[in-house]
Amino acid sequence: IIIAFITYNICYNQPMEELISVVIPVFNEAAGIQSFLKKELIPTLKNLKENTEIIIVDDGSTDKSLEIVKNYTFPRRITVRIVALMKNFGKELALTAGLREAEGCAVIMIDADGQHPAEEIPRMIEKWHEGAKIVTAIRGSNTTKHKLGSRLYYILMHKAGDKNLIEGEMDFRLLDREVVDDFNQFTEHNRFTRGLIDWLGYPQEYIKVQTKD
Repeated sequence: IIIAFITYNICYNQPMEELISVVIPVFNEAAGIQSFLKKELIPTLKNLKENTEIIIVDDGSTDKSLEIVKNYTFPRRITVRIVALMKNFGKELALTAGLREAEGCAVIMIDADGQHPAEEIPRMIEKWHEGAKIVTAIRGSNTTKHKLGSRLYYILMHKAGDKNLIEGEMDFRLLDREVVDDFNQFTEHNRFTRGLIDWLGYPQEYIKVQTKD
């Protein structure tokens, strides 16, 4: 699959040893992206002992999301790359672009809207250090809206033949380098990232997390 993009290198190179990549798909998040970075993600990453890189994939935003992240002052110890897609391809291809750019020994996927609790990243990394190839967050408690939507989604997916999905499973995940390399071999244009990762067959660890309403 070929995606047209421009990559902005706006920070600093880090050693590859114990590098953790964080991939963030962004589409029209101007209202909250700065708060997410400043109050949630950056404080968490600054406390990690591992080197970190952030890969922000702007999925053809029509607001000021790209401008905001390009002008944001990131800590010097965190490498940041911005992948700017030429148009809106959708979250699945934005994640694909981010995973292909990621160079870390482990790669974490997290949404930019604050629904995925960044403070759980250290727990994911701990599971990875213990040997987990994939660490998947499961929604610990849902609002009524989330419960109804989630239940309908899993009913449909099970009917479609995917019996391995766990209710409450989120796109907030850590993937080992081996998993990322295998995922990057896929060539499907119409892809469901979570399903393809599950299809690879690597054993998974799960953590329950509390999300915002």
